Amino acid sequence: MIATPVELLVHQAVMELQGGRFAPAAGILERATCLEPGSAAAWLLRGVAVEQLGDRRSALEFYGRAVRLAPEHVPALIAWGNALAYAGDTGRARHSFQRVTALDPGNAMAWLGLGMLEHQCGAAAAARAAFARALKEPGNALEPAARVAARSGLLDATLSLCDWSEYESGGA
Repeated sequence: MIATPVELLVHQAVMELQGGRFAPAAGILERATCLEPGSAAAWLLRGVAVEQLGDRRSALEFYGRAVRLAPEHVPALIAWGNALAYAGDTGRARHSFQRVTALDPGNAMAWLGLGMLEHQCGAAAAARAAFARALKEPGNALEPAARVAARSGLLDATLSLCDWSEYESGGA
């Protein structure tokens, strides 16, 4: 099967991204999305490229386009959820992560994102449950840094659930 021009551009952009060359990747992906505005993969990768360049606003827009084009595309939903959470849009971020856990219940990254979001919102019990779920999923194990974040979040959420009043009032 012969690759389309957009598929070739996306492949070229992936090579640039893997090499840490984000500006050339962003330019290539801009061409790809102009040629094929219906390519969710191109929009997702364009979001990754511009986010690495520090343009979080455009990344959020590009991830959103990818999700609108492919509402069940798990990597796009996770990237969009993370970007929404960073932007402070907790409701839509939560919905994005929950959508992933409904589509792929064993997706550890979605559970980690949901745990971080719930913890940020002060929902310690929900955060603890999400972090625990992220850590128990063997199907797509977390990278070491993400595993540390999940363990740290689990510990912090667990401690948040403890009654410290006895110690705060000078007791014990």
